[in-house]
This record gives sequence, C-alpha cells and structure tokens, in this order.
Amino acid sequence: MSNSPSQKGRRGRGEDTKEAILQAALRLFAQRGYDSTTTRMIAQEAGVAEGTIYIHFPSKRHLLFALLGQASLPVLKDILSASQETNDREVLRSLFRDRIRFGERYADLLRALLPQAMHDEQVAEQLMQEVIRPAASMVKEYLSRRIQEGAFREVPVEIAARMLVGALWMTILFDHLLACSDETKEQILPRHSAEEYAEVFANLLLEGIRR
Repeated sequence: MSNSPSQKGRRGRGEDTKEAILQAALRLFAQRGYDSTTTRMIAQEAGVAEGTIYIHFPSKRHLLFALLGQASLPVLKDILSASQETNDREVLRSLFRDRIRFGERYADLLRALLPQAMHDEQVAEQLMQEVIRPAASMVKEYLSRRIQEGAFREVPVEIAARMLVGALWMTILFDHLLACSDETKEQILPRHSAEEYAEVFANLLLEGIRR
C-alpha cells in the first residue's frame, strides 16, 4: 500500500524539522561548547518546542552522534566509492585530506565526546557502532575490493584498515584534540597542512618508505 500525499508531507516536514535541530545544535555546540549547550537552547535556536527534539533524538548525546555521523560517513562513502572512477592515489589523498579537515572542524565536539567514551561503556559502544564501525567497514571494503582487482598486493585487510584508520585518528588527536600548547607540539612533531599530510600519506601507503 502506497503512502498518501498527506503521509509523505508529514514525513517531509519531519525530516526538515530534524535537519533544523541538527543545524541548530551544530551552531550552538560550536559557539558555546557541548557541555554548556542545553536542549532548551537548541530548541529555541531551531524554532521548535523542546519536546520535539526528543521525538527525533532520545538525548543530547544522540544528537551529537547524529552530527558526527552526518558529517563523516556520507563523505567517506563518496570518497571510497569514487575509486572506481579515479586512481587510488587521489582516493587516498582525498581520504586523508577530508579526515584532517573533519577533525579540525569538529574538534570541539570530539573533545566533548572522547573523554566520555574513555570512562562510559555505553558512550563507547555507541561511538563504535554509529561512527567507527561504519567507517572501518567502508575502509575494509575498499581495500578488499582493490586487492581482488589486483591493484593492491595481498595483505591482512583487518590489520591494514586498523593501521589506516589509526593514522588518521592519531593525526587528528595530535593536531586538534590534545590540550598542550602549539609550541610543545611544534617541538615534537611540527604541524603541516591537510594537503601535505594527504600527499605524504598516499605516497607512503602506495609506495612504502624503502628506496
């Protein structure tokens, strides 16, 4: 049985409201920080009743995960899917460049989330299931496909994916999340642009470090 026009209209309005809530939350989290932003503030910014938020998101934390997933996963899928039309070097450049920019743009949200994930099993599980697992699965699928197509040599895909994802997260952590001063970071591992990271990362992954 097909949906009536009124049902489709309600669904469309519901999606518009959900998106308005997400965008309001993103603005306020960026301006005030995650901890200092209340659902009442988000509702006022979005122009909805506070109870409307809970129709779409069980909690403020679920809103945070929805934002991170929305910002991260569709772009990652597009980049890795594009490997069928472009070369692997450009795919890997795009992957690293996008992840670094993601870490820079959403640093405040990540700083709010990661400490909770270190101590709260429920938060950690949600992070794994809603953000990390989908991303890791896409990376593993890309590597497996390119091995089957003969573009990459045979390697343990699980380990290769873990190392690739780990390199991305370590760069984000070091450059954007650690609370130490930029001077200290520069003394240990000087920071570079997303473009520089992307170029070197793609070269190392595809060609290795030996002459």
